[in-house]
Amino acid sequence: MSIEYQAMFWLRNVCESDLKAIQQKNNVDNSMVDGLREISSLLRNIYSDYRSFEISTAERVPTKIGIMADDLENYHNLTETIDCLYGIAKGGILQVDGMDSYLIVQKDVFKKEFKKSISFPFEILEKHSFYFRYLKNGKEVSSYKLCDTFNVYYDNSNFLVSAMKYFVQNITEKNVKEDYAQTNILFYIADYDSALLNKTTRRKEMCPHRYGISKTLGTQGELWSFIMSTLCDQLKMNYDILLNPYVFPGWNFKFLNKKKTVCTFNIGVDRLFVRLPLSYELAKELIMTRDKLPQNIRECIERFGCVRCGKCTNESNIEIVDEIRLCKLNYSNFVTEDSRLIAIELTTKDETELIIRLIKELIHRF
Repeated sequence: MSIEYQAMFWLRNVCESDLKAIQQKNNVDNSMVDGLREISSLLRNIYSDYRSFEISTAERVPTKIGIMADDLENYHNLTETIDCLYGIAKGGILQVDGMDSYLIVQKDVFKKEFKKSISFPFEILEKHSFYFRYLKNGKEVSSYKLCDTFNVYYDNSNFLVSAMKYFVQNITEKNVKEDYAQTNILFYIADYDSALLNKTTRRKEMCPHRYGISKTLGTQGELWSFIMSTLCDQLKMNYDILLNPYVFPGWNFKFLNKKKTVCTFNIGVDRLFVRLPLSYELAKELIMTRDKLPQNIRECIERFGCVRCGKCTNESNIEIVDEIRLCKLNYSNFVTEDSRLIAIELTTKDETELIIRLIKELIHRF
């Protein structure tokens, strides 16, 4: 039982922003810069502390979405804690008392921002140096349940709370149809560049060499650099970037020829996957030369065949090529392209070079 993979994804994606540029553009003082730096440090500490979230008593059985039931609960513990902190920052009213700052949070306002139980998130936040004071009608009470207002303080810094409020109020609403992530995810990864330097979050316009993508890959980063230098820098292919925050978080990176998706790379912690549908002609060529190809690509070729898409009857579009069942149908949807699909985890330069060659063939020949 562990959510180490999920936590490491978020840890590696906490942004390394240009705080000097942020200070100059926004005309903020050194204390704000220090506070932003401390938010990043806080998030890294929370993600590094993933063991504290592993408290589920659920039976360890697989769910329909591929994750174990206990790990799913534990991952929710992590994401709900960050969502809770985001809700506090969004709903809270900043109060400054000399060098100290804290947030006054109206309970009814907070409950609109965060609809889950606060018990565990508050416990984790207290572990990471936050503390809470609960009030009702201006008088202190003993618990969140009894209060109508609560104050939020942070012990380890005089600047973090005000910086957190400043950051959150500068995050504009995001739409995942157009932006790489929904609004709260920018808080998850301290994306100051987007919020405070106005760098685009548009999926088809943002920088393809984004810091977190290569850092997520760790030891596989060199393979990604090679892919990027070829497809992005040399071939100038269009792209579409999306951060998937669910269950097994990762970056989805599509390369397009005009508006058509040619291939999709999924980028996880130390893992680089590719999904490459082939044309009929190119698939046929690979079948005839498969003995010379890497084993995992040969295995994909041997799985070519009918995917029961409903586009023909009695497998009339299937022909046998060197003992491989090959579909002749042109692509029409996400299902039919599975009939001639290369879907592998890339681990070597040879595999990556072959995938690049196939992509070039698809673009230039067909």
